[in-house]
Amino acid sequence: MIALFSHRLLLLCKNSLDQSTMAASSSSSGQSPPHNQVFINFRGELRTNFVSHLVEALETDGINVFIDEKAPRGEDIATLFGRIEESKIALAIFSIEYAKSKWCLDELEKIKEFVDSGKLVVIPIFYKVDTNDVKDLNGVFGNKFWELARTCKGEKFDKWRDALGVVSRKFGFTLTETSKESESIIQIVKAVTKELTLNSTTRERVIPIDNPGAGDEETAESASDSALPSFGIETRLNQLEEMLNSYADRTLKLGLVGMPGIGKTTLTKILYEKREGKFVRHAFLVDVRELSKSGRMNGRYLAKELLRKEYVDEVVDSMQAESLKIHLLRNKSLVILDDVTNKKQIEVLLGNGDWIKEGSLIIITTSDRSVIEGEVDEIMRFLD
Repeated sequence: MIALFSHRLLLLCKNSLDQSTMAASSSSSGQSPPHNQVFINFRGELRTNFVSHLVEALETDGINVFIDEKAPRGEDIATLFGRIEESKIALAIFSIEYAKSKWCLDELEKIKEFVDSGKLVVIPIFYKVDTNDVKDLNGVFGNKFWELARTCKGEKFDKWRDALGVVSRKFGFTLTETSKESESIIQIVKAVTKELTLNSTTRERVIPIDNPGAGDEETAESASDSALPSFGIETRLNQLEEMLNSYADRTLKLGLVGMPGIGKTTLTKILYEKREGKFVRHAFLVDVRELSKSGRMNGRYLAKELLRKEYVDEVVDSMQAESLKIHLLRNKSLVILDDVTNKKQIEVLLGNGDWIKEGSLIIITTSDRSVIEGEVDEIMRFLD
């Protein structure tokens, strides 16, 4: 007990000294304080328990945190939006009372906006609330949302529902009634620290591609997407693999964006060949645009490709949806969807994603960034 007290006292003294030094430095140099690193979005009933413990753990680890109690009294929601924008990570803590708060949902809407633009990473935390109730707006959580929705105009309601759907499907943490909060907080701090140490400060990573051979003679519709020059491919591949390795055993949905003919297909083919041996199930769907036009693409097309070594098409067609889901969840999958041109194609092929086993890798290539906004965890953009 004495040792623990001494350790906490040393930490307090160190933090106090660091803050004093920082303040003095800022005052003498005239520079503004550093930007917030983590913004916490939560309902007030958690302020004095879980959130206060989480904030203490983050700050003890040297991570700068912003919660609304740090805002000057009278500060409006627009100013808080600025706090979100200057943050690198947002923690969205969904609790049983969360959906009663317009303030929480307005913040979440803004968080989703910055996530979509690649400026922010969001980590959802489900605090003693069922994850599916948040995703599908069911149960007590859903009831509270629908009660609030009756008081709002349609556009605002749609944005809130969209934000809840997108954020709740991100990789995150779940705390139940039997969870040890101290252990969960340790894991959350580790995840935040890992995100802050990634190579890029944004989730949209830019990969410059030197491609002098791509002229104006080919149209965007007809250009081959296999033109990545051999002298640059190793560097690009290393950049891509380095980012993939940062996800370890977590599921990742990655979007690769770039003009036709810039080499996305070539790069993903090489990556697929290198990684397919690590997955029991894998599928590379070349030219989804043409597949969609042909009329052959349906909700079971990808499942047939993933299960081709185990079942013939007729067997997959005859399976009940739940049985098919159980089969797919047995193993991690590697999936590449090449040349996707609209969100409907993703919806048809991936469904709601409940069949994807944790640790799977889904890569979507497209020339239109808006197609993958809200559909992927990471975006890598190719420049010509």
